[in-house]
Amino acid sequence: MSKSHSLLLFSTDCDITSITSPSASNLYIKWTSFPGATNYALDLRVVNNPAISPVTLDLTATTTERLVQGLRPGSQYQVTFKVYQFYYVLCISYKIALTVPAASQLTFARAASSTSASFQWTNVSGADSYVLMVEGTFHSEHRNLTFSTLSGDMPGLQPASTYSCYVYSSNAAGLGTKSNVKTINTLVPPPASVTVAMVSNSAVRVTWPSVSGVVLYQVSLVENNRIGVAPLAWNTSALALNIPNLKPCTNYTVRVSSMNMFLQPGEPVTASYASSPITSVTSISADYSCSHAMATVSWDSVPGATSYRAVATARDGTTLSCQTAGTSCQISALGCGEQYTVRIASVAECESVSNISYTFETAPCPPKNPEVYHECLSNVVIFSWNATNNTAYYIAMSVDADGVTSECLTLYNSCYFTQTECGRSYNFTVTSVYAGTDSCSSGSTAPVTISTAPCLPQSVTTSAMDCLSDTLITRWDPAPGALRYFVEAHGNHDDSYNCTSNGTSCAMTNVKCGQSLSVWITAYNNRCATDIMLAEVAETVPCVPQQVSVSDTCGSFSVTLSWMTSNNAILYTAKAVLPDSSIRSCYTKDTWCEIKDLQCGQTYEVFVMSTNFICNSSDSQHFYAQTAPCAPVSVQAQMDCQLNTATVHWLGQQAGGSYTALLADGDGGVLNCSTSSNNCSVPNLRCGQTYNITVLQNLTQCNSLPSTSVMMPSVPCAPQQVVGVVNCSTGVMSVGWNSSAGGVNYTAAVWSGSGAQVYCNTSDTHCNVGQLDCGKVYSVAVLAARGTCQSPPSQLITVEQVPCVPTGVSVSRGCGTGSVGVSWSFTAGAHSYTALAVRSDGQSSQCTSAGTNCSIANLTCGQVYSVGVVASSNNNCSSQISQTVLLHTEPCTPAGVSALVNCSSSTASLLWALSPNAVHYTGTLRSSGDLKTCNVSAAGCQISGLLCGQHYSFTVSASDVSCSSTPSAPIQLDTAPCATQNVSTTLACGSNALTVSWSLAAASLSYVASAVWSGGTALSCSSQDTSCSMQGLQCGQRYNVTVTASNGNCSGPASPVTTVHTAPCVPQNVTGHAACGSGYPWWRPGLGPWGPAATLLLYQLQAGSLRSV
Repeated sequence: MSKSHSLLLFSTDCDITSITSPSASNLYIKWTSFPGATNYALDLRVVNNPAISPVTLDLTATTTERLVQGLRPGSQYQVTFKVYQFYYVLCISYKIALTVPAASQLTFARAASSTSASFQWTNVSGADSYVLMVEGTFHSEHRNLTFSTLSGDMPGLQPASTYSCYVYSSNAAGLGTKSNVKTINTLVPPPASVTVAMVSNSAVRVTWPSVSGVVLYQVSLVENNRIGVAPLAWNTSALALNIPNLKPCTNYTVRVSSMNMFLQPGEPVTASYASSPITSVTSISADYSCSHAMATVSWDSVPGATSYRAVATARDGTTLSCQTAGTSCQISALGCGEQYTVRIASVAECESVSNISYTFETAPCPPKNPEVYHECLSNVVIFSWNATNNTAYYIAMSVDADGVTSECLTLYNSCYFTQTECGRSYNFTVTSVYAGTDSCSSGSTAPVTISTAPCLPQSVTTSAMDCLSDTLITRWDPAPGALRYFVEAHGNHDDSYNCTSNGTSCAMTNVKCGQSLSVWITAYNNRCATDIMLAEVAETVPCVPQQVSVSDTCGSFSVTLSWMTSNNAILYTAKAVLPDSSIRSCYTKDTWCEIKDLQCGQTYEVFVMSTNFICNSSDSQHFYAQTAPCAPVSVQAQMDCQLNTATVHWLGQQAGGSYTALLADGDGGVLNCSTSSNNCSVPNLRCGQTYNITVLQNLTQCNSLPSTSVMMPSVPCAPQQVVGVVNCSTGVMSVGWNSSAGGVNYTAAVWSGSGAQVYCNTSDTHCNVGQLDCGKVYSVAVLAARGTCQSPPSQLITVEQVPCVPTGVSVSRGCGTGSVGVSWSFTAGAHSYTALAVRSDGQSSQCTSAGTNCSIANLTCGQVYSVGVVASSNNNCSSQISQTVLLHTEPCTPAGVSALVNCSSSTASLLWALSPNAVHYTGTLRSSGDLKTCNVSAAGCQISGLLCGQHYSFTVSASDVSCSSTPSAPIQLDTAPCATQNVSTTLACGSNALTVSWSLAAASLSYVASAVWSGGTALSCSSQDTSCSMQGLQCGQRYNVTVTASNGNCSGPASPVTTVHTAPCVPQNVTGHAACGSGYPWWRPGLGPWGPAATLLLYQLQAGSLRSV
């Protein structure tokens, strides 16, 4: 079903201006007039509770406000306001609104003290808070407090006052209806003070000032030192009380409380008293018993008294007396309503009347003319009577039908009974009470009977009778005290209904369909009526859906129904019924519904009904709908692989029309053929597809649904992405391809030139082909198959086989280059070659060439290499290595070279380490003036005949048959220096200091000059220059002087000897004799060294000096 709107605005122009809740069951809605509107619609739905029927109203265009009835208290509603122009919605506005809660009821109300009271009330759905109202009944006072709980206290009240109390439920929408009214009386405050005076050693008298309006007081006595012991208590209407039998020397607390008319004590006033020691004090007391109309009079003993007479005198002078020897006696036959004064006469030989007296009053007489007045709204009963003489207060009592009693104490001649219950009958009596220590009463009056207002009806429900009529039945539980009931209901279309009953139900007739009604009920007796009570919302039978339209959908075997909204409907049910009574249904909250899964080729009767889950409406107008024809059956398909054509067969279920076969592939492509017979063919199918084949029948008014599909595979597609890879080590070719659409099995064909083809078959996407010839180029193609259908061959590819192993490998070595040339013969299938030279430790060198030779560089000396060749193809496959050839590289330069010179023999000893691949070694000593060599196969040699004073450089090289290594790094050797040349001496005769000089042989030599005389003592000096000096030579000696040169390692031979004669020694023991006549001295040689050229010198002393002669 299609739905259209010509115009739809969500605009503030049609806003709801205000929504208020005047009561718990209605909302008052206002809006602005909308130009062009022909009518308005209001739709109110409880938020988040679809099970509750909506409340809908259709309103005229002149209306701008409406009070909507039949709503649920304390509930949140979504209010939808629609503006219509005939059937078109011009504008929609939404707003959320809240109804005020229903009324709560006070369940408990009682005074807690003289200034406060406690309350409890019922819970109300939808209430956020509760407003407690307390108003003075007989005085002007108003108090209120707001609570979120179901109980609370009201403080600050006036003592002994009567209050009318009620509660409002509240939420954001406002206050609910006022609750029932309960009346309370606050308690009476205590006396302002209390005085305790001693009467005797064992008795006190308690007095207090009066409290206005108080009839009875409660006096209690507490022993302070006895914690946990209950106090003694007395009730009295007097303002004084004697407490006897006090213990001596005891601390007491005396409490006095005021009691209200219901005998409820208020808060006390207290005083303390400490009892005195026992002393004899004369006193009189009387204990009046109202039940026996007598008084027991007591007194203290008086020393010397033999008897006592007690005399009671009435107001009129009448006396009564009793006499005894003890300290008490009883006076009987006392009259009611009298006041007696008692005096004690002590009797001995003479009689003495006491100066003190005791006065008491007897119980009053019963009151007259008791009457009651009942107030219906609050159920307060006012009970009154005539006053009686000598009455301290009155006790009024109520007794209901269940025997429950309630008392009221008052000083006055009336009582307010506020705790009465609804719907009950009460008997009231009153007794006059005397204000003595014994609460004596006059006896009760004859009972007066009255009935309170009826209670509110409970469990009130309203429903449509049998869901088939226009009658609503309201039912309720009997309300205590009710004699008759009145029910009224109000709808949203200015309609109202009512009924009256003496029982527990009544019927309202001629009720409109689709209504939500607010229902109220009131209970009556002969005097009173209850407050009008809101009951649950009543819902009438939903209206029959109107303006039903039908549209069928041939292809989906469904029919769609649409209709106008029915008032009070929550759910709609649309049904389609066949003549055999089989039913198809659909359910909706909207105003249209599609009934699906109808049978093909059928005529259905269709209609709509509405429901509110309580009642169903009647059927709407019935219509007829025709479904589409049934689909063909027994569909079959055959594939002609050679022609790539599919032929489809089927059986039709209905005569007439044509058929269309649809072939849908997995990629969304569709092929078809049409015919009026039961088969047709489709050519040019796509390869590798599985076709979903259906057939439908075409009639004039409608097409059938597609038949049950059958699946048919087409011819497989040719395999794609074919690749061939050769295993270089085994020569096996692996052929792979992408999975072929529709392919199940595959065949790979491999051939070279005109040679025989080799095949491999597999269901996988790869297979292996072996036993292929090396060095050949093979062609490869793949075919896919499924069943008997085979695909076209794949695109042809070529694959190179592993090249064959190279042959005829040879090597040629050059000296000093570190490289070797390798050559080989051409190999089939090879595009390049790699020559490898591998050492015994695994290290290798190689060269690559596209030809049949290359040179391997950077080979290591002194190694043995295995040299082979590998052929490679363009597919990165290499052949096995060829047969290898051994290669010995030239020997390495010897290492560990050392040399040692023998200085004395001028011989050099040369050493080195053996070098691999070496056959012999050549050692060379070279200086600027000499060259010497040795050729050996060992690791060392000796070279003799070295020249003195030479600086030799030593190297060694290794050689094999073809090549020699480079010489080793040179080692420097120095032979012993030659003999020093051109030695000369210079002697200083005066000091015998000798200077030796020579020619410089080399700048790096050091020299030592030695002087040796015949005695064997040697002197020496050293220098790196050409001379040195020696001191301390002996006089008159011959020294042999030589010079020796040294280079640090060796010393050379001494120079030729040079002889030096030192100066002669000074003559010793010289004597002189003058030769007379000649004038010359003479001498003899003394002992001592004379040199070989000694010279005699003569000196002549003349004039004190010597002169040579």
